[in-house]
Amino acid sequence: PVTAELLQTIFYPGTRLHDGAVIIHGNQIAAAAVFFVLSTQTFAVKYGSRHRAAIGISEVSDSVTIVVSEETGRISIAVNGQLEQVDQDNFLRVFENYMSDQMPD
Repeated sequence: PVTAELLQTIFYPGTRLHDGAVIIHGNQIAAAAVFFVLSTQTFAVKYGSRHRAAIGISEVSDSVTIVVSEETGRISIAVNGQLEQVDQDNFLRVFENYMSDQMPD
């Protein structure tokens, strides 16, 4: 099952899984150390590979993709090929809104 402690361990700098993504399905980690195809969009802002990969997977799936900048710690959410920066205080609310939009009726 997914826990904060497990995710912190996976993404701890220096671990073998650190640079890849984690795919979560339900409350289970389905895969770790996953690398996604980068978006081919042209952006007005310069995004690194982590952010371009988050946008890329959201372009080809119904995922809600969370990306955290390794340099700044800023949190962003990618959905439908769009990236939205979210402050830490509002993250849970914004994430839950995206997840409820993704759930079938």
